[in-house]
Amino acid sequence: MATMSTILPEVVVPVTTIMNSSTLSVIQSNLGLIITLLIILLTFGGTILLWKLRLIRRARQNRRANDEMNRQPEAPLPPLRRVAACMNISDQLSEEDKRDLCKNGR
Repeated sequence: MATMSTILPEVVVPVTTIMNSSTLSVIQSNLGLIITLLIILLTFGGTILLWKLRLIRRARQNRRANDEMNRQPEAPLPPLRRVAACMNISDQLSEEDKRDLCKNGR
């Protein structure tokens, strides 16, 4: 039976160089550095994500505040006669009518 190196000599050489023990030792020696860099990158990315979410939330709150300021008043303004009667400006109404207007709001 023939050996592997005589049948496929070009395959045997790359397999032995890929699985070199020095490559594994380099990875093991730098594993702490790799983990530290990953933690730093994840922390930095999370900070940026939280910052963007905070900006989006603030923009939504500002939009709601602007909408509330621009909204028309829900209750209609009182009629001029009522305002005049309550402020005792109108001379055309009697005292009874003025009290009724101010008390009942009609």
